[in-house]
Amino acid sequence: MELSRTNPSEEYTWCLSNYTELHQGGKLFDGRSLKKFIRLLNGLIKTNRCETLLDYGSGQGMLYGPHFAVLTGLIDKPLADYWGVDVDLYEPGLPEHESLPMCWSIFQRAIWDGLLMKSWSAAASSHF
Repeated sequence: MELSRTNPSEEYTWCLSNYTELHQGGKLFDGRSLKKFIRLLNGLIKTNRCETLLDYGSGQGMLYGPHFAVLTGLIDKPLADYWGVDVDLYEPGLPEHESLPMCWSIFQRAIWDGLLMKSWSAAASSHF
């Protein structure tokens, strides 16, 4: 049997079902684990002049919405506004966040870095 996005394994289906169940009701995975990284990520975003961000495993993403202050007093507006970036949320356990955006620059970078790493490896092995 060939596995695909439309024909996933039984294990994947079981895990996703349980994960989705855990997300129901908004009591778990509301996004609070991100709050300890707000300032660190802000620095990285500013230093690297990021314009977009993908929160992969965003949970409910509460820090990005109008009720952010329920989780923290560190920020005075939702995270995307605080950081000044466009944010995509991805969370396979929540239907509203289960659509993963396509990111070509990562694919291009991964291909380039992969080729570069192979070149470096070849060069290093020929010199030692």
